[in-house]
Amino acid sequence: MIKHTSTNLMLLGVCCCSLVYGNKRLLEDLEPPFRGGEMVTEVHAEGQEWNDVPLKFEPGTPNFAGAIGFGEATKYLEKIGMNDIESYEKKLGKALMEELTKIDGLEYIGPSEGRAALLSFKLKGYHPHDIAAFYAQRVAFILEI
Repeated sequence: MIKHTSTNLMLLGVCCCSLVYGNKRLLEDLEPPFRGGEMVTEVHAEGQEWNDVPLKFEPGTPNFAGAIGFGEATKYLEKIGMNDIESYEKKLGKALMEELTKIDGLEYIGPSEGRAALLSFKLKGYHPHDIAAFYAQRVAFILEI
């Protein structure tokens, strides 16, 4: 049903803006998770009538700045070339794996080949929060889950 989702932040743009791309007929049958804004055309005691897709899934005040930033970030990445970005990311991922596997007690989670320049790992003897705090103060963006 949902063919693609993305966030503006993943595309180097401003945060708080995302997209959902899917089959329009199936999206028309899907119940919106939130309420507000121009999602509703009529309200009745027994319920509401939804606006047409995509307005049906746009509660609240539209994020104009986020949408503009999303478009500009997409143009920027297209100008660089997504194939070049993918190639560079694979090189970074390979270098990351090569260096991190030198660390005693490090156990990476997931495949060793064909991965992005992103790594989930455990380090024997250290709590994930301590690792995240250490790197957050120094060199990297670490997300502790």
